[in-house]
Order: sequence, then C-alpha cells, then structure tokens
Amino acid sequence: MRWLAGFFITLFLTSCYTVPTQTTVAPIRESEQPALALKILDAYHGTNESAPPQKLYLVYFTPTDREPVPGYEQRLDAIFEDVRAFYRNGMEQRGFGSKTFALERDAEGKLIIHVVKGKKDKAYYAKSWNDHYRIIGDECQPMFQACGISRETNTVAIICNLADWDPDAHTFSHPAPYSGIWTRQSGLCWLMDSPILDMDDLLKKQPVVKDFQFGNVPLGKRNSMFIGSIAHELGHALGLPHSGEQWDEKALGTSIMGMGNLKYHDELRGEDKGAFLNMASAMRLAARPLFNSSSKGREHPAQLGECSVTLSTHVTRPDLAGRHGTLRVEGTVQGAPPIYGVIAYFDSVHDGGYRSPAATSVPDEQGRFAIEVSDLARCTNGIVRVAFCHANGGVSERQLKFRVTRDGKVAIASK
Repeated sequence: MRWLAGFFITLFLTSCYTVPTQTTVAPIRESEQPALALKILDAYHGTNESAPPQKLYLVYFTPTDREPVPGYEQRLDAIFEDVRAFYRNGMEQRGFGSKTFALERDAEGKLIIHVVKGKKDKAYYAKSWNDHYRIIGDECQPMFQACGISRETNTVAIICNLADWDPDAHTFSHPAPYSGIWTRQSGLCWLMDSPILDMDDLLKKQPVVKDFQFGNVPLGKRNSMFIGSIAHELGHALGLPHSGEQWDEKALGTSIMGMGNLKYHDELRGEDKGAFLNMASAMRLAARPLFNSSSKGREHPAQLGECSVTLSTHVTRPDLAGRHGTLRVEGTVQGAPPIYGVIAYFDSVHDGGYRSPAATSVPDEQGRFAIEVSDLARCTNGIVRVAFCHANGGVSERQLKFRVTRDGKVAIASK
C-alpha cells in the first residue's frame, strides 16, 4: 500500500528560528474545531448544490480465464455498507455530523457493480500488477466511457478478482494491486475480492488461513485485515494521506490511515481497540465532494495567497519547556478557495507516514493558526508537512524540518 499525493501544490519553506515572545494565537481545542471549520465551509458552499451529489463507482475486474466469484454482489454490498458506516461514525464522532460517501444503486436499490472482463489471463495480471495503473485502468476505459464515468472527475474503486484460495489446503495468496491515488477532483483505488472475503466470517477462528504475506491467520482476523484494507485504500481515493495517532489518541485505537487496516473490527473479537478515523482525516473529508454534496469550485486549482509558517521549540518558547518532544507550528494563511483547516503531519520515522501523528487547527478571521504536538519520536531528519485544506477539497502544502534528541529535546533543522 502506498500514498501518491495527487496534484498537491507543494512549496518548501526555509525554517525560521525567531518567533514572537508572546502568544499571538492559542491552539484551538479539537472538540471546537469542527464547528469552526463547518462555518467556513457552509459560507463557501451555501445551501444550494452546484451539481448532483457524487457517488462512489464500483468496478469488478476479472481476467479472461475467470468468472466473478460466486456471491460477490451480496458480499461486497455488505462490506461497502460496513465501510460507509465506519466513515459515517468516524465523522460524527469527530464532530462533523453523520457524513459519508454514497454508493451507486439502481431504482430498486440494488448495488451497481460494473463488471469488466480483462483481455489476458490471471497469470498475466499477477505478473504485471505493478503496472496496474496503466494495464487494468486502460482495459476499464471502454466501460467508463459507456457508463459516463470519468477517472478525472469521479471516484472509482476497481475490485480485482486475482486472488487464489485453496479451500482444502487453506492457502491464500493475492497478487492483486492494493493502492489508492487522488486529485482535487477525483480518486481511484485498487482492491481485491476473494471467496473468503465475507462480513459473516469476522468472528470465526477456523479455518486458519495460510497467507503468504501475513502468515497463519484465523479466518475472522484475516477478513478484518482485508476489509480494513478496503477502508484504508478507499481513504486514499477520498483524498487521505497516511497518518498515525497522537499519544492521547491511542485510547481510541489505531488510525485507519495508519496501521488501522490491520486492526479493523478487532474490537468485535475482543482482541484490540480496532480502527478509528482521526481528526486529520475527518478534517480533509469535510470538503470532499463525496462527503459534502457540493462540487462548487472543484475545477479551480487551490492557491495560497499570504502564507507564513514558523516552528517553535522549548528553546524559543519558554511555555514549551519541560514537555517531552514538543513542537509548535504557527502562522498566518490566506487562500483561494478559502482555507477552513490546517493539518500538521509530523513524520519522524519516514515509513510513508503510517506512524506520523497529525494535529489540526482552523484559521481565525485573520488567517492565524497554531498547532502543538508532544511526544514526538526521536529522529535526526524529521519532516512536518503542513497541509492547508481549501473549501473546494483542494490542498496546498508546505514542509519544514526538525529533529528530536534522545532525551526528547526538539530542534529546528535549517537544511
């Protein structure tokens, strides 16, 4: 699984060493941020929808020597409804209301899954799956055109029927693509189907699946891992990068955009706290067309106007003294469309962002914001990515560098 940043506007900023001696703006409590962010979003989008609500389109891709797995429609309907509920509950718990994505259904309410028969056999796609963006995507293109689906303006999940399951030996392998990408206007992810991918089996301890990637895993755990991966990769298609948990979020479980895909629904089996949607992810989703039912301004690239960002540590701010691994990000920002949220991703370990804690804020009327995070991991070359969330779903980004010593002291890196 990997994150591709889509069409971010990425700028690099030379770190600043001086900050005002007095606080110009205080960090906003996380519980207070959604109402402030929604006020900005509502002012921009208004009450009238500028276009019909967006839907998630599902495509079932199967090679020429295979038919779709029997019962795939019922199984995938249950799985995607569960993932919809996960995002809806997460948005509500974070304070944004019960927002989630819609699925494409016919007049009778039946889930629409567009089936595409590949031009090659399973062995070909298993060997070439690293080039799935081009091969599988291009083979789906005639169906996209016939159904009025655009990879440039819609969000699409391609479910690949490439996995191998031996019901006698209980062996499983999945040479199928698992990843997601997005742009300001669209999203695309590649998922996997298998006859043992089933919501009804989440609690089953038998059989033990011999998975060539994860080892021997009970059927229920194996299902939660792969259904969680659907939620994770779909998150990328919805515009979410990897992000982990802050130290005080660990009581909630594991971030779905971190390693939470491997913990998804563990709470049902009493094994762990399961996965959750962190505030950083909820903040970004609040402006995506699939979540706010508005397409206003989606064709306009996000642009930064005034933007200044400063890092502070215990050295430059006495009020941070004594706090282990603490870093403050503050600044002033204006943008078009307007910026309703600021997210700082603190990447200390450079693992693709899976374990990067993320903290959020909302700019005030003057565009001022402040974010503080503690207990950062020791590092010599940490990067903080500051994402500015625009009201049309676009994101602008700046990057700064820091390091954390063994005893938890934070320093600002100049290079």
